[in-house]
Amino acid sequence: MSKNKKLLEEFVEILLGDDAVKILRVLLKEKKDLTEDEISERTGLARNITRKNLYLLQEYRLVSYKRIKNRETGWYYYYWRINDDELPLVLLELKKDIINKLKLKAEKLRSESSGYVCPVCKRRYSFTEAFNNEFKCTYCEAELVYAEANNYVDKLSDIIAKLEEELLNEQRKIQGS
Repeated sequence: MSKNKKLLEEFVEILLGDDAVKILRVLLKEKKDLTEDEISERTGLARNITRKNLYLLQEYRLVSYKRIKNRETGWYYYYWRINDDELPLVLLELKKDIINKLKLKAEKLRSESSGYVCPVCKRRYSFTEAFNNEFKCTYCEAELVYAEANNYVDKLSDIIAKLEEELLNEQRKIQGS
């Protein structure tokens, strides 16, 4: 399996779950257009679950369909396929989304700078929240401990920098091909 396809499966599993991965694998393996009935048969999923996941995959532009009308019955059949041409661009967009979410998280942590954390359930509290709750966790009632956010923000910043570098290299590679 190519690196891109493995990465794609990991993203789909995180974003949409196991059922979507099963559908993706079938479409990648078959390399031809399939109806939702054929996909359901090959995955062992119910038709409504298959249809729901196909629409979710379509929202991310990973799959597309063509609609063909049966002249005898008047019914429409949908033939689904992987968007092979767009996969590298879709993966780049997904990576950009993840980077943006990590940046927002880091910024939020920076603004909180420090606070209190529950050593049991790891929930974070600002000073005001901790003070109002008598420095006890509102969920498990454990004693809160003071925690600097800087170490976590630094690690998160390192991850963001690494992902941005990977993204830049991948963009160059796509533009060069």
